[in-house]
Amino acid sequence: MERDPNQGYALTPDELDWQPMSPGVEVARLHRNSLRDFGMMLLRMAPGAGAPRHVHPEGEQYYVISGTIVDETGRHGPGSFVHHPPGSIHEPSSPEGALVLVTWFGRLRVYED
Repeated sequence: MERDPNQGYALTPDELDWQPMSPGVEVARLHRNSLRDFGMMLLRMAPGAGAPRHVHPEGEQYYVISGTIVDETGRHGPGSFVHHPPGSIHEPSSPEGALVLVTWFGRLRVYED
């Protein structure tokens, strides 16, 4: 859901709308501003799950809340902050499951093999 970026709002855990992204991966959008092409979401990965290989043309950042994320930059546990610069490609996975706060700019492009 996109809310008016000029208005304040708050979400409680009960209000999160978890949607499937890929097998074992769900996302809950927290904020989206299409005028600035910016977004923020929670990403929840089941043990052994992964997201498809993709690129964020304008970059992406994430903060690992719990669990572990593995991608081309390494293995990242709770409290880790990861920055992917514009144009970087990655394929995150989680061996034990994870909850991650993600921010991004631009439109995601998924690579098909």
